[in-house]
Amino acid sequence: MSTTLHLRVVGSLHDDNSIVYVTMATMEAGNLYRGDSVKLSRGSHSRETIAIVLCEDAADSGLDDAILMNKCVRDNLGAAVGDTIELEVVNGMPYATSVHLLPLSSSLTGVTRNLILDFLRPYFTEQYRPVHRGDVYPVRSGLQTVLFKVVQVQPGDSGIVSPDTTINCDGEPLAA
Repeated sequence: MSTTLHLRVVGSLHDDNSIVYVTMATMEAGNLYRGDSVKLSRGSHSRETIAIVLCEDAADSGLDDAILMNKCVRDNLGAAVGDTIELEVVNGMPYATSVHLLPLSSSLTGVTRNLILDFLRPYFTEQYRPVHRGDVYPVRSGLQTVLFKVVQVQPGDSGIVSPDTTINCDGEPLAA
């Protein structure tokens, strides 16, 4: 049986959109292991997202009730710094066979590079990133950043993008 932890959101300067951080005491309390896939939510009937949990080595004891997450994770969750969220381990998170992402039209101004080759493949290659349908990720290539929304994950609503995952971005850009 999985333990649900209620944690206070704290901003993180870490730049990885796939990772959240908790203290060792929180890892132990939730029976969490480094690299576990976790579901984050703000309670029933609210937005949720998926992330990988790691232990924040530099965190002090004042953060035992906290979870550190960057702006991208907070935005996907619909959470602000200071909000209380729920964290639950996802046992057996599947590897995605395919993911379909579409760029947000507002982020394409001046972009002439190939979206798959220059943005998405480098972002996902060998990273084993979890994705959740509906999430939006900023993906950088050089000095340009394109926002991509996950519109489909096979199988299910969430999965881990592996080297065997087919990445697709065919379709019209989405309105922001």
